[in-house]
Amino acid sequence: MSAPLPISGYILAGGRSTRMGADKATLQLGGKSLAERAVATLAPICERVRIVTDNPALASIAPTISDAFLDCGPLGGIEAALRDTQHDRILVLPVDLPFLPSALLRAWASQELSTSSSISYLEADGQPQPHVCLLHRSLLPQVQQSLRAGRYKLMRVYQEIAAGALHQVNLDDIAWIPTPLDRVLQPLWFANLNTSEELACAESALRAAPAMGY
Repeated sequence: MSAPLPISGYILAGGRSTRMGADKATLQLGGKSLAERAVATLAPICERVRIVTDNPALASIAPTISDAFLDCGPLGGIEAALRDTQHDRILVLPVDLPFLPSALLRAWASQELSTSSSISYLEADGQPQPHVCLLHRSLLPQVQQSLRAGRYKLMRVYQEIAAGALHQVNLDDIAWIPTPLDRVLQPLWFANLNTSEELACAESALRAAPAMGY
């Protein structure tokens, strides 16, 4: 197994989960909580993994940190991560994306470490996925300034603070080899689990997928 990369990984799990009706991070999918799945995704990639949450129950899964800017969406969690990191770059993963392959994220992060981009995010099927991002820690003051100014939309903030160092990466440009199970679950890689119906569909997809240890 390859050694972790010199980056910190952060799982955004501080949302209100209003549509789900319960803390999404603690919900079970295939016998594991979404938080456990997210940690398992990042742990092989990152030297240091933290969960951004105010739920003390998640501390048994991985160390947790809290938002300083409350009710500001993912950008508040990103600020907490940039403030906490001990590495130059952070890899951010929402807790409700349980199907993104760890090997894909590793290959992408490995490629980006050799670039000068301060913000990198994925693109799938022509759609930007700004919540899955690699960020340089030097962005902290600008992120804090955006939060204080009430600007929370990720793409708008990225465009404002990264200038020419913003990199949108198409999945086809990442050098990696998906497993057969990765290919089966590919339609769900960026499918956020926001409702109980979506969670049930994800559970059904796992049951229908080949028994390959996922």
